[in-house]
Amino acid sequence: MHGVELSKDQTGVTAKFPSSNMTLFFDGNSAHVAGLPEAVEGLCGSPSNSSWTTTPTAEKSSFSLPGCEIQCQDSVDSTINCNRSTDHCNLMRQPPFSACHEHTDPEPYISACSHTLCRYPSVDGVGCNFLEAYAKACSLEANVTLEDWRSTTGCCRTLFHFYIDSRCGLIHNWKSL
Repeated sequence: MHGVELSKDQTGVTAKFPSSNMTLFFDGNSAHVAGLPEAVEGLCGSPSNSSWTTTPTAEKSSFSLPGCEIQCQDSVDSTINCNRSTDHCNLMRQPPFSACHEHTDPEPYISACSHTLCRYPSVDGVGCNFLEAYAKACSLEANVTLEDWRSTTGCCRTLFHFYIDSRCGLIHNWKSL
């Protein structure tokens, strides 16, 4: 695309789209999108054609395989301490995250974090992924860097195949460039 600015550092790859004031960041594990225009409506909406609308029922029937209308209901895992998980997610309400509240609402991140961690075991640092997602959104949307949030939360850096965090131990190289 013409006019796209690409950059890469030790945390991931950033693509800036100046014409739409949008930024996309990919860290090898997850993507963060910031600055989407309000007119963006998703897969089934078209802001340039207001006469074309799709209802959720029509959307399901035209784009889904049979049986997609049935939602999976996961059973509760009684081994998970939901209070502890919620406490972890609520760290986004406290400093240093509170420095970003004026620019980026933490509630969707807290809700997604609590919903996930109360139902599934927190393995492979998934609890810290929610904190990292909020910190990255704050950085992309408001250009605010949350200093030292990892040490206050006990979260290690996302470990890329080329990155070793001495605080969190040596991880052997299992991926190749």
